[in-house]
Amino acid sequence: MKILALSITVALTCGWNSLALAREKLQLQAEWSSKPSDPDLINIQILEEDDSWYEPSIFTISSLPEMKDPKQYTVTASKNGKDSTLKISKVILHPDESTSTHANRLSLVLASPPDKDSKFKVSWKPGTFKVVPENGDTVKNKDGPLDVQGNVTKHLTYAHPLPDNELSLKQGEDFGAWSFRYFYSTTKVLVTEDGEPGAEKFQTTQQYNLHLGIKSAGTFQSADENKYLDQFEAELGGYWVDTIYRHKPMLGNWGIVEFGFSTKLQADQDFDMIDQTFGANAWFYLHNKTFDDIHRFFRFYDGKRGTQGYHETALPPVIKFGYDYVTNLQENDPTSKETGHNRFDGSFYWSLPLARNVEIKGIPLIDQIKQVNFITDLACIYDIDKSNFSPEVNLSVDFAITDSDKAPKISLSWINGKTAPKFEHFDAFLAGFKMKL
Repeated sequence: MKILALSITVALTCGWNSLALAREKLQLQAEWSSKPSDPDLINIQILEEDDSWYEPSIFTISSLPEMKDPKQYTVTASKNGKDSTLKISKVILHPDESTSTHANRLSLVLASPPDKDSKFKVSWKPGTFKVVPENGDTVKNKDGPLDVQGNVTKHLTYAHPLPDNELSLKQGEDFGAWSFRYFYSTTKVLVTEDGEPGAEKFQTTQQYNLHLGIKSAGTFQSADENKYLDQFEAELGGYWVDTIYRHKPMLGNWGIVEFGFSTKLQADQDFDMIDQTFGANAWFYLHNKTFDDIHRFFRFYDGKRGTQGYHETALPPVIKFGYDYVTNLQENDPTSKETGHNRFDGSFYWSLPLARNVEIKGIPLIDQIKQVNFITDLACIYDIDKSNFSPEVNLSVDFAITDSDKAPKISLSWINGKTAPKFEHFDAFLAGFKMKL
C-alpha cells in the first residue's frame, strides 16, 4: 500500500509539473525562404509566443513516412478572387544534428516560381506529420492551414537573382549620358516519377530558364563629339539550372548555376556597326561565407538593427563566363577597329548595401537619405584572334531618398573601359538619377 501511495504521489506531482511547464502558445509558421539555397522554398517551423524560433526538434521523422510525400501537402495561390494550386516537387526534412529521428524544420520545394502578386496558403492531409514539443507543450495551429509569411518579392530576388532593371540619366563634365538595362527570365520545371513497378515511386525535377536581356547606353553630343557610351545589345539564351544546396556545398559555395547557349545582337546607337554572336555561357549565383562577411563589414549602419545587419544573408553576386563566335552583319563606320571572330567574355554584378534605414536629422539634403548602396558592375571581353583585352568598369554609389524601391535614386558613378562593338575608350565621373524598372 505504501508503494502504491508513493507511485500515485509521484505521478500526480509529475503531472502537475508537466501542466505547469506546458504552454499553449507555440505555433506553426510557413515562411518563404530568402536565402539562395533552393530556387523556391517554403519552410514550416515552430515559433515561440514572441515569434522567435522554437529550438527543440519536434517533427518525428521515423514514425510517419507520409511527411516526405509531396502529395500530402497543398500550396494554394490566391489572386483577384481566384485560387490555383502550385505543384510541390519534393519535401526536405532538416534533422537535428544530435538525432536522425527528429527534425526542427521541413521545407516544401515548389516545381515553379510563385507569382509575386498572389497570396499563398499551405495545408496538409490529416496525419501527415506528428508534432511532439518538449514538456508537454501544445501547438495551437498544428492541423493548419497556414498563411505563408514573408516577402514574396524578396524571395524571388534571392532565389532568381539577376542584375537590376534600370534607367539612368547622368551628367559628366561636358556631356550627358543615358543607359537602360532590362532582364527577363522565365522558368520551366519538368517533374517526372521514377521507380520499379510495385515499388515506391519517387519524383525527380529538372529546371530550365529562358533569359532575355536588353541593354543600351549612349552619350549625348559633347563638345568634342565623343560618343563612348555607344552600345545596344539584345541577348536571348536558354539554360539548364542546377541547385547547389547549402548542406552539400561545392568548394564552400552554394546557390544556383546555369549552363546553356545564347545569341546576341550588338550594335552602336546609330546602328552603323552590327555584330551577331552565338556561344556557350555559364551563370553563377553563388553564396559563401566570404560574401556574407563582406556584406556585414561594409554595411556600416542599419537604423533598425544597430550598427550591423549580422543575421541577414547577402544577396549573391551575378557572375557570368562564356565563349562567343562573332559574325559582322554591318559595318558603315570606316574608323571602327578590326576585331576577331572568337571571344571569351565575363561579367560580375553585385549590389552591396552600405546603409539602411538611415536616420540623420538636422543636415539639409543629407537628412533625406534613407538607403545607400554600392554597385559593382564589371565586364571584360578577350579577343582570342587579336590577343586583346577590353575591360569595362562601372562603379556607382546610389542614395535612395525614399523607402520605395521604385523611386528615383541619386547616383554617382565612375565608368572606365570599352564596350562592344566599337570598343572606344572612355573614362569619366558621372552624376545624376537612376530608377529601377
